[in-house]
Amino acid sequence: MLMISTALLSMLLLPSVEPVGDFVASADAKKILCASGSPSFVKSQLRYMDLETGDRFDLTTGLDGKEADHSCTNVAISPSGDAVAFTSTATNLIPNGTKRDRVYVWERATKKLRVVSEGISPDVVNARKHDMSVSDGGRTVMFVTGPLNGVPERLWVAESGKKAVPLATRLGLGLPAKEDLRASVGADGRTFTAVVTDRTYNSGKEFYCPMVVAGSLDRGIVTRMPVDYSFHQLGGFVVSSNGLTMAYNDCQHDGKLVTITTWVYQSGRSMAWERVLVRTEKNLTHYPYMLALSGDGNLILYQSSLDKVNTSDQVILRNWKTGRWTNVSVDNEGRPGKTDAGGDAVQMKAFSSNGDGSTVLFTGRDRYGLSEPGLLQPHLMTRDVVAGKTANVR
Repeated sequence: MLMISTALLSMLLLPSVEPVGDFVASADAKKILCASGSPSFVKSQLRYMDLETGDRFDLTTGLDGKEADHSCTNVAISPSGDAVAFTSTATNLIPNGTKRDRVYVWERATKKLRVVSEGISPDVVNARKHDMSVSDGGRTVMFVTGPLNGVPERLWVAESGKKAVPLATRLGLGLPAKEDLRASVGADGRTFTAVVTDRTYNSGKEFYCPMVVAGSLDRGIVTRMPVDYSFHQLGGFVVSSNGLTMAYNDCQHDGKLVTITTWVYQSGRSMAWERVLVRTEKNLTHYPYMLALSGDGNLILYQSSLDKVNTSDQVILRNWKTGRWTNVSVDNEGRPGKTDAGGDAVQMKAFSSNGDGSTVLFTGRDRYGLSEPGLLQPHLMTRDVVAGKTANVR
């Protein structure tokens, strides 16, 4: 008679851990939108998970009852987690769909998809950047397209019930000749923060200046702040969920070495951008985008090598006020992961936290000391920083 150990039986009875690619989380880190499915993520599908209620929704099931026939990527979620946005070239998500890239919004209340990019050249949408942002209720979506055939990267605003228009047009300005680089819309769907380079946004001054502009769709731009990365590369640009803190990476290449300088600005505290971290890493992939903030803006999450010898990527939590840092991609014994965490060839965003940083979500290939099968592909982990516990998100 075949005997199965209790430990092995418990492993076999565990729900399967699917490979997870790109993911985003709500401000409380309890609602998650992730790309899951095939290990290769050739046709990644999107799943919505509520860790409080246990609800799971496959968002990208087509009208024919089958999964989306092309990848769904560039994901975004609202601060409350009640709406998501993504792009896809799938043909079966809407009636009479064709293979062209569209920006979709899904609302949890209705569990329905709607397209918000109609009227924009499909070629331009196909040339999109990774940047995407959606407000609570899906009322407003901001996304960046281009560049293509002389048309610069352009930031679009899609408000509920209205056609998408360039941000500059929405604000009553002329179309920019230079790039719009990053977009972030507030939970209210009215406030926004963006990184731009065109003088159109700079009160008509006769120079082009990389800068952050912030304001509301009702009152226009109320803040302009220069960003200094002119001779390097703008990396991840993030805004805390309370809208009071901003951070970005300035990335400088020198062969295989990349020097990353992280700058932070906190409203009401900072007089200017504060340099909080300078680090040099080897052979980083997707490094410019690997940056996140806690909801209150006091904690930074970033991806870094374990040390100068061991290049296994780790997810680091850093308090930019105190300078204290903590490796959160560790197992329940405090041992760091031995394989990459917080990033993968298919990922652009790979970690997130709740408001105070006490809970961190990240992806990793390591088992993190957990005796579970099927963890060779990237999987989603949660780290309770206070209790020092790491577990799989199923």
